[in-house]
Amino acid sequence: VNKGTITGLVYSASSISSFIIPSICGVLAAKNVSNIILLDIGITAVGVILALVVNFRYNKVMKKA
Repeated sequence: VNKGTITGLVYSASSISSFIIPSICGVLAAKNVSNIILLDIGITAVGVILALVVNFRYNKVMKKA
């Protein structure tokens, strides 16, 4: 996979999330505003876990090289 493909995927995911997250927050706010905070906690947890996986894989690959 080349850098252009990865960059395109990152920008596509960013654009999609820029539309979807506010829509989800609007639905959650209609029910209970605290649900937005729970959504944020979930997204942050997923981000931290993915960052740890990437860091682990990077260190594992770079030590072999």
